[in-house]
Amino acid sequence: MKPSDRRGVQTEPSAKEQESVAHPRRSPASRERASSTRPAAAGPRQQGVRQASSPPQSPAPPAAPAASAPAPYRLPAAWFRGPMGRRERIGMLLAAALAAVLLLLGWGSHLGDEPLRRELEAKMNQHMIGYTVQLGHAHGGPLRLSLTLRDLVIRQQAHPEPPLATIPRLHLTIQWPELLRRHLVGDALFDHPRLHLDVEQLHIERMKRLQLGVRGWQAALESIYPHKLNSMEVNDGSLTYVDEDPASPLEITHWMLSATNIRNLDSPDHVYPSPVNSEGVVFGTGRAAVDGHANFLSDPFPGWHVRYRIWRVPLDRLQQIAARSNWELHSGLLSSHGELEYAPRYKVIDVAAVLLEGVRLDYLHTAATAAAEHRRAAAIAAAARKAESSPVTMRLDRLHLTGGQVGFVNRATDPPYRLYVDRADLEILNMSNRVAGLRGKGAVFRLRGRFMGGGTAAATATFRPGEPTADMGAEIAVEHANLPAFNDFLRAYQKPDVAGGTVSIYSQLTVKNRQLHGYVKTMFDDIKLYDPRKDRGKSWGAKLKERVLGGLAELLENKKSDALATRTELTGTFGAPQANTGQIISSMFRNAFWQAIVPGFDNATRQVPRARPKTAPAPSPG
Repeated sequence: MKPSDRRGVQTEPSAKEQESVAHPRRSPASRERASSTRPAAAGPRQQGVRQASSPPQSPAPPAAPAASAPAPYRLPAAWFRGPMGRRERIGMLLAAALAAVLLLLGWGSHLGDEPLRRELEAKMNQHMIGYTVQLGHAHGGPLRLSLTLRDLVIRQQAHPEPPLATIPRLHLTIQWPELLRRHLVGDALFDHPRLHLDVEQLHIERMKRLQLGVRGWQAALESIYPHKLNSMEVNDGSLTYVDEDPASPLEITHWMLSATNIRNLDSPDHVYPSPVNSEGVVFGTGRAAVDGHANFLSDPFPGWHVRYRIWRVPLDRLQQIAARSNWELHSGLLSSHGELEYAPRYKVIDVAAVLLEGVRLDYLHTAATAAAEHRRAAAIAAAARKAESSPVTMRLDRLHLTGGQVGFVNRATDPPYRLYVDRADLEILNMSNRVAGLRGKGAVFRLRGRFMGGGTAAATATFRPGEPTADMGAEIAVEHANLPAFNDFLRAYQKPDVAGGTVSIYSQLTVKNRQLHGYVKTMFDDIKLYDPRKDRGKSWGAKLKERVLGGLAELLENKKSDALATRTELTGTFGAPQANTGQIISSMFRNAFWQAIVPGFDNATRQVPRARPKTAPAPSPG
């Protein structure tokens, strides 16, 4: 029996009703087009149905779908093409609620920025000692658990202007990869920070003598962001120090810093587990870079092991600092590379090379600073004696100065004078404050250049670092230096000046157990004391004195070498050498009349320059 017969009434569905059941979503117009294009002939299945029903022309009803078949899943794009089911409506409501919560957290969090700024500013000022913090804006990101501070200004209470630090943006956030490993740590990003310190602020910092932890910096940061920092980055910062001349600050610009794994989460077994990288532009044109590792958790202070490199840093900016130690630094470029390790148990400064190009450096002596110079020299000597027991091991493999000028200026005399070596090529090898740290037999000092604008100068010395005046050997040679260049030096000590000639000096010195032994040999060639044009303004007595001395010098010249020479032994100590006046006079006469003093060192095989033989005049003809 057909399902319709159970209700007692037999009804056959019409063609339109069958079409609406088969295609429920078609419009009436489309259903009419479909019925007009339907083929007239029916299939075998349809023919069999007609034969079993009455009337035979009516179509059979469609088969009812199985009750157990689930409704097909529709993509979200098909939700709007028809009525949504219950699950689809619930999903839409949940998505809308989630979007509303996210918008509320994102935009609604800005409503609390000002109360948050006031609270954070008060907390930081509560922990800072001797400093004041001013915060321009603060924003907390609840979605990323972040905190962003803008226009953060830190001032020293004793000298509030200029500010010690200005940070346009400080961003603190959770380190999500470590959170998956059950470590709650954070990141810190400093955007364009500017750190400034002048000489008065530095004096206050020295007077306090407080460690960084005591000053409250760490406590102030933890009060506003309690999570431990595991990485820190500085983007395009600047460091500025202003000494006595505000127009010539010592500045590092475009400063970049990156430090990761600060909490030792990745490599706890390593001595220095935290990679550290930093670089910047030094004094406008130079560059510096640091690359290595650190241990930020070592006690009592963080440990560092880094390699550094400096490229062509201009040195003229350091003049204001060098002047306090009686040095005058006029120009030059510095390049260097080496390795630094500074930790609670191990402190090493290992400089592989230092290159100084075109440096002009003078040591200035004045009557006003004489007492301070004496105290400074005594302090340096005491520090050199204690260097062997210093906790810091310092080594310098090679220092090379090329194309430079090194001099000594004495302004305590009248007139002042300057002794200098230009076109200098200076090399210092194998320096260390500890004998055990030497990589060779001892330190070596070599100098080549031009003395007082003419002639040549050469010096070589080997000594024990830390206390060079105890054990040392040195050789000094100055050849054919221009004598008129020494006139200021001669006048300062009331000696007659010269009008022409050259001087050569040779000396060999040995210091053993602080006792000095050696000699010095001085040779004058073509010496001329009196010049009528130069000495026109002098008194008659001064002119007579110079003529007499000039004649005496010519008399004491060796007839073959045309040189006035002396030689004397040196004894005493390195700081207080003693010469033998009798040897000076006797050697002068011996050179003039008996045996010529040979130029050069005593142990050198050098021949005495012979005078050119005088040629006899040609006989006259006839």
